[in-house]
Amino acid sequence: MPRHAIVTGSAGAIGSALVETFQQAGYVVCGLDRTEPSHVRPDQHITVDLYHLVHDMPTQQAVLRDIGAWLGQHALDVLVNNAAYQYVSHTHPIPVDEWTRSHSVNVLAPYVLTTALANRMTPGVGSVVNIGSAGFDVGYKAAQGMPRSSHLVNPLEILYTPTTSVIL
Repeated sequence: MPRHAIVTGSAGAIGSALVETFQQAGYVVCGLDRTEPSHVRPDQHITVDLYHLVHDMPTQQAVLRDIGAWLGQHALDVLVNNAAYQYVSHTHPIPVDEWTRSHSVNVLAPYVLTTALANRMTPGVGSVVNIGSAGFDVGYKAAQGMPRSSHLVNPLEILYTPTTSVIL
């Protein structure tokens, strides 16, 4: 029986590499992203802006319905929360709407997806992988909102196990 994985941010460089790696390992992969992937194609692609997944209930319901249809009777083996939003600025203050978008995509969307899909995870072995950035921690101060918000995903580890957070 094939294993199933969802990768958010599947059209980006890291997301494409994740899709390809999971496919090579025999997984059936569903990618979520704002744009269609250009070179590595997941088995299923759902076009969605994760900001709207968080703040627009009809979008959230449609995406979860599409994921359910894709899974059918199968369980979800891996959810990779890889998508990220990064506002780059060397000036202060950072606009509140940029902080809101960063928090929505980097923290709330993983929470929404993890919570909504928990009952579809493979019992006892389903995994959630949260990928974040340590750019601010190593001196990349122009992208202040993104790395700090991505660290907030760690509480999902308390709620859903096994969960892994990868800070890049």
